[in-house]
Amino acid sequence: MLGTCRFCGQQRMVDGDPDMTEDELNQLATSICECPGATHEAWKTSTMEVYEQDLEVLFGKRPEIKKLMRYAGEQILDGKMVSLSIKQSGEKAIGLRLKDMGLHVKISTKTTTENISHG
Repeated sequence: MLGTCRFCGQQRMVDGDPDMTEDELNQLATSICECPGATHEAWKTSTMEVYEQDLEVLFGKRPEIKKLMRYAGEQILDGKMVSLSIKQSGEKAIGLRLKDMGLHVKISTKTTTENISHG
């Protein structure tokens, strides 16, 4: 069966089921193509899969933050954003950016230690 890479238009032989749609065959062809667009798409897809697992661990109990971070991650991988910074109450901050070809989440909690000694 033939599929066409959606980035470069090159046709490729793919192993597909006889009942697959043209779009599904094209997706298979794109996934095995080595053109820059398809390679970037494969990297982005695998990065998002790992990132979504990390988001579940970090923000599983905070669905609103998890949703925002997922959207920001997509935007960063698409080159539409460079970074995201969130300042929460309690002096907690969350940062997101691309680092070493992966999405880097940084959670900072500032702590203050005070000591009063009376003599």
